[in-house]
Order: sequence, then structure tokens, then C-alpha cells
Amino acid sequence: MVGRRRWWIYLLIGSLFGIVDFYFQTLQWPGPPLVRVALVFGIWLLPLIPVAVNEARLSQRLWRPSVAGILTWSAAVVAYYFYLLLQLVLIRHPTRPEMHISSAGRDPYYLDNLVSVFVGEVLISGIAEWLGVAIIGGGILGRLIASACHRAR
Repeated sequence: MVGRRRWWIYLLIGSLFGIVDFYFQTLQWPGPPLVRVALVFGIWLLPLIPVAVNEARLSQRLWRPSVAGILTWSAAVVAYYFYLLLQLVLIRHPTRPEMHISSAGRDPYYLDNLVSVFVGEVLISGIAEWLGVAIIGGGILGRLIASACHRAR
């Protein structure tokens, strides 16, 4: 049971990180562009490192931390884009007030617009586009972190 529970914890860590990253990406960072790019993408190591280190410590196999990295980053991507949809529909995002649920009764095209945003911005331009990065990057970095942990023992 403990083994299965940790995979749910990795999923939860990734999901919570995806929501935090939603707000992190809106911050304006001072400094040269290279530093800003490093911050925007480097923050994705925060959930991955402890997950991969923990999985490397518990498992002697290098593929398990890789799978843990994939799961964590994939959960973060999905949570990020579903939180975007939640922002638009329930919280009233300032740039898209027409997407708020209060517009449903007044706008005859509300559901069409909602479906369009869900398919276009959330599924295709969001999750489908970044899930490949999560799978490849999370897998490779999870394995590299595990290799470093196993060498350090």
C-alpha cells in the first residue's frame, strides 16, 4: 500500500505545482532575458528533484524515477491548463470576462465559445503541446537525477 501511495503523492505534487506555476509565470522578473528564461523553466526542477531523489532512494531501478518524473510533470501540465479553464469560467479572468459563467445566460454562443477555448487553448495548444515536453523532459531528468543519486551512494 505504501508503494502505491507515493505515486498518488507524486501526482498531487505535480498538480499543486501546476497551479502554483500558473501564477509564477505571470510574474515579471528583472534582469537579462537568459536569467528570466532560466527562472521560467528552472522552476520546473522544484517538484522533480525531490520526487526523483525519493524514488531513487526507494528503488534500485533507474526507470522508476524516470516514470515518477513523467507522472509529476504531466500532472503539472494538466493541472496548469485545467486551472486556466477554471480561471476563465469560475473566477472571471480579467482578460476574458466573456468566458465567465455569468455570461452563459446572456450570450447565445457561450457554450460554443467555451468548447472552442477548451479544445483549442486547453487541450490542443496547452496540454497536447506541453505533454510531450513533460514526458520526454520528466523522463530524462528523472533518470539523470536517479543516476546521480545512485553514484553518490
